[in-house]
Amino acid sequence: MKITTASAPGKCILFGEHAVVYGVPAIACAINVRSRCNISYLETNHIKLKFLSYNQIHTFENLNALKKEIPEKFRQFGLLLHLLKERYKTPLKNIKISISSPLFPSAGLGSSASTIIAYIAALNDFYELSLEPQTISELAYLCEKHVHGKPSGIDNTICVFGNVIYYQEGRFERITIPYDLKILVTYTGREHNTKEAIEKVGRFKKEHENRFTQILKEINQIVEKGKQKLIEGDLEEIGVLMNQNQAFLTELGISDPAIDEINRLTLNNGAYGSKLTGAGQGGCVITLGPDDILDEISRKLKHKNYNCFLTEIDKKGVIIEG
Repeated sequence: MKITTASAPGKCILFGEHAVVYGVPAIACAINVRSRCNISYLETNHIKLKFLSYNQIHTFENLNALKKEIPEKFRQFGLLLHLLKERYKTPLKNIKISISSPLFPSAGLGSSASTIIAYIAALNDFYELSLEPQTISELAYLCEKHVHGKPSGIDNTICVFGNVIYYQEGRFERITIPYDLKILVTYTGREHNTKEAIEKVGRFKKEHENRFTQILKEINQIVEKGKQKLIEGDLEEIGVLMNQNQAFLTELGISDPAIDEINRLTLNNGAYGSKLTGAGQGGCVITLGPDDILDEISRKLKHKNYNCFLTEIDKKGVIIEG
């Protein structure tokens, strides 16, 4: 019996979130925490979706029933099946699909992009569709639009291709870094709402248009400097630039007390730099620093009941595991 398993990494944004929606470049890196999708045949003529991270199982008589009955939280997975049926005449029946992710949901780590990309890649392999990575990324973007409203496209791109990328308006280039980059990821304990955060930044733009334009210029300069410092391996300067980026994100109104507390603790204990990643208003904070300092900061954060972990750059992107 045929079984396919695919996985895709999560991500964090080093520089440029929110500004990237308005055409400014951003830099993102894939992290070695993976979402997975497993597909096999069912003995009955149904479609079964198992969302293991949510402990939910949904069984549908056919694709039309799935479209009507699937919970809103998982509607992008149904949307993707309809896209495959329409575009590639995929015979979607008598299949069992299991989806899982250790990534914190709605936290700036690309959990929705990572899971949908693992899902598309598994379907691609299972049905031998021969989709190219760029096509997988484009299909994921269509699903991401359903979830986030107006995503930049950076999440689906980095989760497909992995590594570190410089991204702007649908185009990207890889940034080669010949060293290991460790990142401390800390969860604030609060899920964010990407749509709401994007809308909040949009209101700031409308109410403070001149200042918003200046902030975009400043973030653009941070991104360009950050790209060069990543290539050079100047982690201390990368940290300085992260802190500058965080200051502008705070001005845009998308920081919150937990993010601010985590940033203070990390910087007061020797980190090079610390900032939110993704939409903000909750979610996760990323921190750079010497390995021993990050270990000590991690212990202090856990003492304050923050959930945190050390991770590294994922260089594989989306893959078929079996």
